[in-house]
Amino acid sequence: MICVDNEPFNMVKRSGFNKLMSFVKPQYKMPGRKYFTETVIPQMYTELKTKIMSTLETVTAVSLNSDIWTCSHNNESFISFTSHWISDDFKQQHCTLNVRHFPGRHTGFAIKNILEKLLNEWNLAGKIHLLIYDNGAKMKKGVDDASLDSFGCFLHTIHLFVTESIKNQKSVQDLLVRPRKVSSHFHHSSSATDKLKLIQIYQGIQLKMIQDICKSLREVPRGTLRF
Repeated sequence: MICVDNEPFNMVKRSGFNKLMSFVKPQYKMPGRKYFTETVIPQMYTELKTKIMSTLETVTAVSLNSDIWTCSHNNESFISFTSHWISDDFKQQHCTLNVRHFPGRHTGFAIKNILEKLLNEWNLAGKIHLLIYDNGAKMKKGVDDASLDSFGCFLHTIHLFVTESIKNQKSVQDLLVRPRKVSSHFHHSSSATDKLKLIQIYQGIQLKMIQDICKSLREVPRGTLRF
């Protein structure tokens, strides 16, 4: 349940959850957080990793994609490592092999080292058909230094192209200045926000004002007033 629903380990200490469990199974004694972090989850990880490695041993060619990002909640950096392959019955398969903490400077040398470490850990050396990566210069250098056949993400390339094109259009940037100021005003003024809510109540709508963000329209939540 913790893994499938991505719940925190401390859920086993929550009073509401324990009341539910005492009602469903009064005889069951809920283990502590430490039992899950040091016993259950590591055992599940080992069993699943063994199963995946056994499957990958039968695969002749694997394609990979990797990305580096910083978590907005704790400002820590991570690198992902996902594999893709075609099964014997010609069905597409994929599996996330690692989402690993990646501290320190993300130099080309550091990226090369962690990629090689991950490849060796999963016994994938010599099986890589292609690695897809974002278009960061350091990521590209790391992949090239690791001597992997690779290609930059096409969607990321298009995203960069569109973003930079907008930035280079002064008329567009000038056009965005005013709505950004309006949005910032409502974010920093509770009285203005209350008045906006009151106006919307009379009009039978309820939308929130946010800053412009680099996302497709289908990613913007419903009930969002976008500027």
